[in-house]
Amino acid sequence: PSPKYPLAMRSRFSKRHPAMKFNFIRKTIFSYFALIRLPNLFTIPGDPIAGYLLCGGDFSEKKGIIFAVISSLSYYIFGLISNDIKDLEEDRILNPNRPIPSGKVSAFSAKIASIAALICGLSAGLAAGSACFTTGLILLSAIFFYNFVFKDNAILGPALLALCRTMNVLLGVSLRYENFSASTPALFAFISIYFAFVMGLSLAASREKNSDLKIF
Repeated sequence: PSPKYPLAMRSRFSKRHPAMKFNFIRKTIFSYFALIRLPNLFTIPGDPIAGYLLCGGDFSEKKGIIFAVISSLSYYIFGLISNDIKDLEEDRILNPNRPIPSGKVSAFSAKIASIAALICGLSAGLAAGSACFTTGLILLSAIFFYNFVFKDNAILGPALLALCRTMNVLLGVSLRYENFSASTPALFAFISIYFAFVMGLSLAASREKNSDLKIF
C-alpha cells in the first residue's frame, strides 16, 4: 500500500523532527525555571555567606560554605515547589499560567522535583557538618509550617517567611558556631534587622494581595 504521506513530505517531517525535539526540551527547561523562580535563587547564597562571615569566616572552609549554599538553595527550591503543589487548586483559578496548573509541569513531576530538592538539601547539609544539618531541619520545619499551616495568617505567615530567611543566615553561622559568642552583638543586630526587613516586605505584599487575611 502507498505510504500515508508522500516521500518528500516525510523527508520534511524528519528534518523538522530534531528542531521540534529541541523546542520541546527548551520549553520544558524554561517551565522548570519558572517553577523554581530562577531569578530569585540568586538572592539566596548571600544569606549563609553573610552568616559565615559575621562569625569570622575567612573562606578557609570552602567545602563547608559550598555545601551550606547548596543546602540553602535546595531547601528554597523545595519550599517553592511544595508551596505550588499545595496551592494547585487555587492557582487553577488565580494563576492558571503557572507551570503546574497550566500543565507545563505535571503535579507528579513537581512532586519528584521537590523530593529531589529535599534530599539534595539534607545531603548537602550533612556534608557541611552536623550543626548545619540540624539548622537545616529547623529551616525545614519553618517551611512546612508556612506552606501547610500558617500561610494565610496575616501575622504568622510573614513571620515564618522572615524566619526562613533568618535560618538561611544561620546555616552559615553553623559552620563557625565555635565563634558564636564572640560575634553575638553584630550577628544579633544583623539578624534582627534582616528579620524585620523581610517580615515588613512580606506584610506589605500580603496586604496588597489580599486585604481580608485573618489574624490568628
